[in-house]
Amino acid sequence: MFVKLWTVLPRTMSNVSWYLPKNIEGAKEQLAQEQDNIDNASVQKAFVSSGENLGLLDNLGIELSPRLTDIPQDLKDFLGLNWHKVNGVYRLSKPLLDERFQNFVQSASDQTVEYRYHGTKWRNGMAILQTGLRILGSKSATYSGSMLGDAIYTSKDFNKSYNYSDGLMFVLNVHTGKPLNVTKHTDVRDYSWDELQKLGYHSVNADPGLYTGWVTLQRHEQTIYNEQQQTFMYILEC
Repeated sequence: MFVKLWTVLPRTMSNVSWYLPKNIEGAKEQLAQEQDNIDNASVQKAFVSSGENLGLLDNLGIELSPRLTDIPQDLKDFLGLNWHKVNGVYRLSKPLLDERFQNFVQSASDQTVEYRYHGTKWRNGMAILQTGLRILGSKSATYSGSMLGDAIYTSKDFNKSYNYSDGLMFVLNVHTGKPLNVTKHTDVRDYSWDELQKLGYHSVNADPGLYTGWVTLQRHEQTIYNEQQQTFMYILEC
């Protein structure tokens, strides 16, 4: 699994035209990939320059189990009928995030936590393992707008998150707290953590069938607006 996470394919530009995007969507995808490569390169540079003789897991600050031969019951219940789409399961813990998450939940007025999926590309894996999921938003070079604003986007629908991945999925423990349920298209807008706090909510929930004003939402989405609201539970290879 780490071979997939670590490897960045070298490119020899003997013909520059091969690497030029053909349209706007291609340009966005290429820009996103370049940003991801930069993020992962910064992770590798940090390892090389740390000056400490640490292993990969220690450098990342994570604890990762060997590949599990049996799917734990809590995960099996969450996966439901999707278990057959998973090729490998690993328990994942990042103690700094775990402690931050527990402290956050204990201080919340509603302490509800639930498993949620987050799908991503393998090229993003190392950066995510090093820092945890981040809310980059409009400050990121790859930002292209999001339905409910700058947030960490999760789902309880396996296929929703799978569609954003190329086989790498995280199962997160998420503080959903008291969710603001978006039920009509006029509710589809940018939210923030400060606003949700003032309204007495902790996350934003959008169920399938919601008409957003331009399309009808096909699968569940739940957004959180504070990075402390989530921590790792499992990595899935799909």
